Amino acid sequence: MIDVVILNWNKRQALLAALDSLFRQSETDFRVIVVDNASTDGSAAAVAAAHQDRIHLVVHDHNLGGTGGFNSGIELARRRENEAVLLLDNDVVLASDALEILISFLRQRPTAGVVGPKTFYKSDPRRIWCCGGVYRPLLAETTHRGGNSMDVGRYGDPAPVGYMPACALLVRRSVIDQVGLMDGRFFIYNDDVDWCLRIRNAGWEIWLEPRARAWHDISYQTTSISPRIAYYSTRNHGLLLSMHGRRWQRWLAAMLIPVILVKRELIFASASRTAGWSHWLALNRAAWQGVRDWQAGRFGEQPYIDR
Repeated sequence: MIDVVILNWNKRQALLAALDSLFRQSETDFRVIVVDNASTDGSAAAVAAAHQDRIHLVVHDHNLGGTGGFNSGIELARRRENEAVLLLDNDVVLASDALEILISFLRQRPTAGVVGPKTFYKSDPRRIWCCGGVYRPLLAETTHRGGNSMDVGRYGDPAPVGYMPACALLVRRSVIDQVGLMDGRFFIYNDDVDWCLRIRNAGWEIWLEPRARAWHDISYQTTSISPRIAYYSTRNHGLLLSMHGRRWQRWLAAMLIPVILVKRELIFASASRTAGWSHWLALNRAAWQGVRDWQAGRFGEQPYIDR
């Protein structure tokens, strides 16, 4: 038995599409937990009306973030008998055989703790969004293998990776019992990276299984960055480094801060071309607030950050 945890926040139509893809799976031995993070677009009512007898719906009265939302679903799954738990974002649809391929991989490879699919952009179905991720602590960055490239067969074989994004990730139940939940200090962004790193440190492998396919409903053409993203990504990269960087990496990363900041400034400048310099200033204020909060140990949700 597999428990599927879908996290939703204000994406009613995307959520319904994700559920439709689940209920077309060739693997049928699963249950669905939908966690709604205090949506205001009628998501919970729409899902209850469409799939009342096929899902367990959890509705929160405030937004717990990606970390807290997924954790609440995982906690519910841990109270049940199951072999694995699939985390799924509300804007991801699966190929009809994806779940069968992923659970078969876990059964055939007992050293694998996590496995995920090759994920494409829904808006450009042959353009890769992610084939697993790489964490580079010295550059304070996480990158997607194959990101934004067309699928020409390069990532056609199963491969161990640094992490799998939580938008589509199957984790063995025994791994959850051993390692625990995601770290609530992240709130959003990089919580899946930290979780996978902790799973690897516990002796498990993280794998890409490219025969399983998924499509993520985001645009590869957008360059927009909000102050909220700038804040949480900056702060949480610092938290990642504190938790997983070796002493020499933390020391060298401190020496490379000017390089990292210049790189981030270029990203902010690109994101501000259409929004203007006021947006650039807002991004910088948010990023520096992220640095200060990381150094001060202020984590979790910070509601004063502009969206």
